[in-house]
Amino acid sequence: MRGGAVRPPGRPRRPGGLLRALGLAALLLPPAAPLAAPWDARPVRVAIDGDFPPYSFVDEAGRPRGYAVDYFRPLARRSGLRFTLVPYRNWDGLYRAALAREVDVVATMVDRPERRAHFLFTRPYIFKALVVVVRRDDRAIRHLEDLGGRRVALVRGYNASRLLLEQSPDLVPLYVPRLSDAVRAVATGAAEATVGFRAAIAWYRARDRLGDLRVAAYLDPNASNESIAVRADWPGLVDHIQRAMDTISVEEEIELRRHWLTLEPFGLTWSGLRRLAATVAAVLAVLLLWTAHAAHQNRALRRERARLAAAVGELERLRAGLEREVAERTRRLEHLSTHDELTGLGNRRHLQRILTEALARAREGGGGFALLYLDLDRFKYINDTLGHGVGDTLLRQVGERLRAAVPAEQVARFGGDEFTAVLPGAGAAEAVAAAERILRALAEPFEAEGYGRLALRGSIGIALHPVHGEDAEVLLQRADAAMYEAKRAHRGYALSDERIVGETSRTATLEQMLLGAVRELEAGRSPFLLHYQPVIHLAPGRLPSYEALLRWPAAAELGAGPGEFIPLAEETGLIGPIGRWVIEQAVGQGAAWRRAGFPFERIGINLSAVQLADAELEHRLAETLARHGCEARCITLEVTETALVHHPEETAERIRTLGARGYRIAIDDFGTGYSSLVQLRTLPAQVIKIDRAFIANLPASEVDAAIVRATVQVAHTLGAEVVAEGVETEAQYAFLREAGCDAVQGWYTGRPQPPEAWQASPAVARG
Repeated sequence: MRGGAVRPPGRPRRPGGLLRALGLAALLLPPAAPLAAPWDARPVRVAIDGDFPPYSFVDEAGRPRGYAVDYFRPLARRSGLRFTLVPYRNWDGLYRAALAREVDVVATMVDRPERRAHFLFTRPYIFKALVVVVRRDDRAIRHLEDLGGRRVALVRGYNASRLLLEQSPDLVPLYVPRLSDAVRAVATGAAEATVGFRAAIAWYRARDRLGDLRVAAYLDPNASNESIAVRADWPGLVDHIQRAMDTISVEEEIELRRHWLTLEPFGLTWSGLRRLAATVAAVLAVLLLWTAHAAHQNRALRRERARLAAAVGELERLRAGLEREVAERTRRLEHLSTHDELTGLGNRRHLQRILTEALARAREGGGGFALLYLDLDRFKYINDTLGHGVGDTLLRQVGERLRAAVPAEQVARFGGDEFTAVLPGAGAAEAVAAAERILRALAEPFEAEGYGRLALRGSIGIALHPVHGEDAEVLLQRADAAMYEAKRAHRGYALSDERIVGETSRTATLEQMLLGAVRELEAGRSPFLLHYQPVIHLAPGRLPSYEALLRWPAAAELGAGPGEFIPLAEETGLIGPIGRWVIEQAVGQGAAWRRAGFPFERIGINLSAVQLADAELEHRLAETLARHGCEARCITLEVTETALVHHPEETAERIRTLGARGYRIAIDDFGTGYSSLVQLRTLPAQVIKIDRAFIANLPASEVDAAIVRATVQVAHTLGAEVVAEGVETEAQYAFLREAGCDAVQGWYTGRPQPPEAWQASPAVARG
């Protein structure tokens, strides 16, 4: 199977479709007497190469997959044989097993002279092209001669590497252990080119989600074609399998190739037809010689001429059918190359085309245009918590609504949950009108089977040509920056300006810093700190509690506080490892304080919406408590009000379970989300923490004073304690005590400090 690039001579090969012509001779030959065959008594054991994607490989579950594996399904139906697939991890082990006849058939093997003493071969059914591949944006390499002095990734010991070095000896080799490593080297820029089978390179590129590549040159366009190999002492089986292979339809082969070999060529050439016709003529000559010795020679000749005419007609119909199939497949491939299969919208390549056309019209005096950049809010959270099936359903519905809001040919799915629209001739007013149409379309609830109606919003950035840029890359950057400004300000859409570009650059820097910080956590180092702020209980005799608050010195140097980097960590999906680190450190600190006899009631730990959606949260908390020797009653779990409204029933049930385990549950920042005082009765919490926004203007603000008193009254009626956050003055402290608050938290009673500072001077109540 890993043989040379040129097919060696062997037993005679018949071009595809010849069996129909040979059937003319078979009609005149007496039938052979049936013979008992060993493959009728038991399943035929078929060896599968487990390291030959996409033709055959073993997936993570240990199952054989690939083109050859799927090919044996119609082959089993057509042949009536029972096949047992036996996967091998490497070719050497497979070949030794086949020589020892531990298997009867090998699914993929190149017909080479040295193998014919041990195996019989069918006609090839897999055709492979050996190609040189480069990045699509590399226009310098177009022929093998262009590889001189270029850095080329070569698989060590790979026959294709040897062939390429023979033809281009002055290239600079970069040896790697596997073809997947070579493809990644080209995609990442570590190498400028590599060599390998075209379909295998395409498979690794799709699997590893690598960059856009192109074929620069063909080293051998038809290298090492694969046949089915049968043990040499079973000649009847190879003929039986070949007859079954000849009955597999063109449509079935096209479907298999579409699924596995999307870059493999398919077609029938006129030269192939001429060779086929020549072979048919040779068969006719044999028939004429045979009938020359029979009686009624003239009648037999007329009969054979009629049969030949029918065969030629069948060949012509086959050629026409194949031409139609090739044309349809070419049309579909061209469509798929510029369109997103999930939504039916254009893809990045389509966007590049319409942007290029819009820029060309602008240069010719056709006026400017607008570029809209849409990002779906909360889509990543829905996709992660409800599953990719629900996410795909939502994306398809978004695509339909975008086609209804703006011209379909001007819309493209940029990637993931991001979409773009190019509006030729549009200025600011027209772009804003289009953005508002899109936002109105997205405002209607979406339907997801099993989850009812889901809310999904979008944020749109707008860039205008030539005001905000005169090339595609700059316009995309400006529209992307404006989109993030719209998302930050909750405005729905935003036009690009210089301030937005600066803020987006700062956000991108902070995101890269967050990614590095998480990597440090995973490596066992901590770039973060925990400070603790006291919660002072106003009832006599109660010890203070402490809330664990995350601090990040590196972000502070950039001027970014927790209110900026924590939401960014949630948005980028990096909050998970940070949250787990906070739980580990806070529980450990509580256990250490208990052992040291430090006076406190509970440690407060904040949980994000992502952590609440994690099915492993309860187990992870219990395991951390057990490891540190800490009890659940020493921990208060604080959840924001908005985290409860994404999936209220599931979240409330999880919180009830945690409460039953002994944890104290607090609703943080109450009043800033979507709840009302009436809804307090459905929230499974023992503590309500009033947001600092309602405390800042006390006691002067009569409205805020009324809200605080109402919250305290309803919470107490429901058996919950009330904690006021952001208490900074003596007047606020006095009012909250008089209003019946159970506890206060803020700079007036103690600023956040490292645990050592509180150990040296514990928090105490005032007044």
